[in-house]
Amino acid sequence: KSRVAFAAALINNSTNQWTTVEAGGTDKTLEFKKVITNIGNGYDPATGYFTAPVKGLYYIQVTGVAGPNGELNAGMKKNGVTIFAIYQKAGTQAGASNGVTLALEQGDRLCVQLWAGQTIADQGRLSTFTGFLIFPM
Repeated sequence: KSRVAFAAALINNSTNQWTTVEAGGTDKTLEFKKVITNIGNGYDPATGYFTAPVKGLYYIQVTGVAGPNGELNAGMKKNGVTIFAIYQKAGTQAGASNGVTLALEQGDRLCVQLWAGQTIADQGRLSTFTGFLIFPM
């Protein structure tokens, strides 16, 4: 039976300092650098992409914390198409999350893109990209 699960945090450090990532003038694919779990080796921290190693039903979740501009706007994409978004405009250090069950074919690619002009922050692994295979199909 196939076993697939991944969890990664945005910043690969264990300090309590706030670290910010900014998209600038174009959308930015986030590279969640601190790999916590990568069963099935589907997640690549160098690119920020999860590639489904087997066809199946997956659960995917994204959690993020607004950066210094007080607003967070990002989307989780499957093969370049936005599936869901997270949004927060309550101020700095405020979080947002969203999740979905998603049927994936082997080789489908998922990523999180921070939209142009937005920032995301992390401290102690608060901004994360996670997923797992519910069952193969």
